[in-house]
Amino acid sequence: MACIHGNDPSSCSVCKTLAQIDALSGTRTTTATSSTGRRGRRSRVQSDARITPVEIITGRGRPATRRSFGTHVAIFLLVFALAAASVWVVAGIFFAIVRLIEVVIVAIVAGTLGYRLGHYRGRHQQ
Repeated sequence: MACIHGNDPSSCSVCKTLAQIDALSGTRTTTATSSTGRRGRRSRVQSDARITPVEIITGRGRPATRRSFGTHVAIFLLVFALAAASVWVVAGIFFAIVRLIEVVIVAIVAGTLGYRLGHYRGRHQQ
């Protein structure tokens, strides 16, 4: 008799893999037969609701590791220091641009006033 994949059940790699996952997860695999006597698709019946085969493959079934309070504080301080350094750098760039604009405006105003003052005084000295 062949499995649902058309192979000998003892040599079918798909059936062996499903059996290993079923053994690890605590699920039971049953094969349903139709009224004509042909085998249908496999259906899974959960005997243990804690772990599913997907959790075994993806690793989601593992218990979460707990970090200590000191580790949380160290991570918080590191993130805070990085955020403060980022804000400091961005503020420095912003104020450098503002200072550059200020210097350009003062240069334009001083140049214009100097030109007008020199032009006005030069006319009256003759």
